[in-house]
Amino acid sequence: MQTMKREKRSKTLIAKFKDGFAEGWFFQVGEFFKPQLDIVHSPRRVDVVDENGVTKQIQKRDKNGVLKFKKDGSPFMVKMKKTVYVWTQGNQFCFEEGHTIYDSPKAYLAWSEALKHITYSCTILNAVPCMISSENKTTKGQVSFKLSKINKERTGLDPINIFNMTQPEFVDFLKTGRPHIKQKKVLKLIG
Repeated sequence: MQTMKREKRSKTLIAKFKDGFAEGWFFQVGEFFKPQLDIVHSPRRVDVVDENGVTKQIQKRDKNGVLKFKKDGSPFMVKMKKTVYVWTQGNQFCFEEGHTIYDSPKAYLAWSEALKHITYSCTILNAVPCMISSENKTTKGQVSFKLSKINKERTGLDPINIFNMTQPEFVDFLKTGRPHIKQKKVLKLIG
């Protein structure tokens, strides 16, 4: 029987959120997209410390509850641990069909007000999430999205192009506003 590989998760996040949005990203990715960025609360075991910062210890017991002692007769001590939940980062990105992300946090106001602030939007047309395959390899998934730009009258968004990229490339695009494409004609698409 084949066991699935356990994903290693980092406490270093790809996005630092300020005022509800990923700080410094080109597109305003809200905290509500943490699951799609594979940022989740994960349990971690940490040492229990007292008010002076000293790690607390307890005497170790065997599976029957009997105290354990060292050869010299002194009690066998172990560090006290507790479970805490911390934000962790994985690589299983999962943006989905229908997600629309704008370049302004004010895009989430009433639409008539939002149009005053939006320059670009991307709407996901279809997507396949990153996954761990049966061969224990991480797949990069796919995202197909429509990139749009505000029209001159600021009354709506006009499509620029449709792009296909992997989920990690899409996350990088959301950060930088620069798509990973090989066509030289559209290298300076945004900006």
